[in-house]
Amino acid sequence: MLQITRREKIKEILLEQKIVQVAELSALLSVSEETIRRDLAELEKEGFAEKKHGGAVLANRVQSYVDNNVLKNIFKKNKAIIASRARTLINEGDCIYLDSSTTSLQIAEAISDMHLIVVTNSIDIANYLSQYDNIRLTLIGGNFYPQNRCFVGRQAIRTLKDFNFDKSFISCRSIDMKVGCTDVSDAIVDIHSLVLTQSKMKVIVADHSKFNKISFISLFDLERIDCIVTDQELSEEWRSFCVEKGIRYLDHDEDVD
Repeated sequence: MLQITRREKIKEILLEQKIVQVAELSALLSVSEETIRRDLAELEKEGFAEKKHGGAVLANRVQSYVDNNVLKNIFKKNKAIIASRARTLINEGDCIYLDSSTTSLQIAEAISDMHLIVVTNSIDIANYLSQYDNIRLTLIGGNFYPQNRCFVGRQAIRTLKDFNFDKSFISCRSIDMKVGCTDVSDAIVDIHSLVLTQSKMKVIVADHSKFNKISFISLFDLERIDCIVTDQELSEEWRSFCVEKGIRYLDHDEDVD
């Protein structure tokens, strides 16, 4: 296994398990423990991991960046659950916006049999939906942002101003009651803000691992959101918060208002 491939695999394991052991990784990846220690040392330099005795833990994700090629391989089942619940919000004929997150890619797969107008800045979502004649697809242009595999910048903003959406589906790296939705890149801030302004229904799609965390860049306050869709039942604190703020939440397979 190539070094870069091995380290991406370690990242995937860390993101899902939050902690890794040198001996277990050595056996799993068929390399020496010393090789694993070097890998973990490099991930610590990146700000992704913190070395501990016998292994490492996932570092605070405030400034650590994980690109979509890694994210698409983690929490797959959880994202599929979110996508199934998000589909219940979508009606035939809707005009929707899907952001460049890997969760939105799962939503694209879940709605591929519907007759919809879909606007996205994600090259992966556009590539997937382009094979379906029942989807009227628009991929906005702009500057290509390789980490998220999407288009951003002034041209993307100019294009988005031409659209109004029935529903928009947006993910983020972290979500917190006080701080709102945050991420590690400011490239998507303006796009998300404009999309929310031009959407009738604004939906956050986020798996359970993102709650009660704060990342580096503020995206928007939760007061701008109409609905949260997640994979596991929210805590009582979060449910009370949503009720207080008038935010609908879908956290199990029956709609909860």
